[in-house]
Amino acid sequence: MFGRPPTRAEMRSISDLNLFWRRIWTLECIVVGTWIAAAVNFSATYPLTIGAWSFPGYIALYTLALNLAVATVLTPLFNAMTAKSTDQTIASDYYA
Repeated sequence: MFGRPPTRAEMRSISDLNLFWRRIWTLECIVVGTWIAAAVNFSATYPLTIGAWSFPGYIALYTLALNLAVATVLTPLFNAMTAKSTDQTIASDYYA
């Protein structure tokens, strides 16, 4: 793979691996949201405490913010891990 363009199989395996990790992180954000809800006996709000400040808010919005933050941080990392190549699709690939 080094010094030559990646094959289609290599590109597919890299793409599948990136998709797998993105799904894992999404699942972890869902688990954290459920854990927060369980910590407050499944109330709709959670008092997020940062230092001396307390921010009561809707748990789903906290979970959404966490998911967006994780996606913002990890997307450039996953894009850097993906091998860059030109499109090798040919016309016959579209027909069975």
